[in-house]
Amino acid sequence: MSCIVAKDGVEAMAFLRHQVAFHKAPRPDMILLDLNLPRKDGREVLAEIKADPDLRSIPVIILTTSQADEDILKDLQFARQRLHCQTCGSGAIFSL
Repeated sequence: MSCIVAKDGVEAMAFLRHQVAFHKAPRPDMILLDLNLPRKDGREVLAEIKADPDLRSIPVIILTTSQADEDILKDLQFARQRLHCQTCGSGAIFSL
């Protein structure tokens, strides 16, 4: 198993879409997504993933420690997606 880390949301989307330096990047089996990414935040990345027919089938696990992010996520309504929340101490893990 390997783990590839994007430095921000723009790089994450370039990787997922095999753009520029990532044209040979493997398709991930799962995405761990931080909501507080620089340049393009996790909500924007998530919306783009779920809107893209080539990416929407990849499971996304959302990590956050912010109670405000938890509230925002509960309000998101992506077609045919279920939101699961597991509280972990002071943070939460979300799975779409």
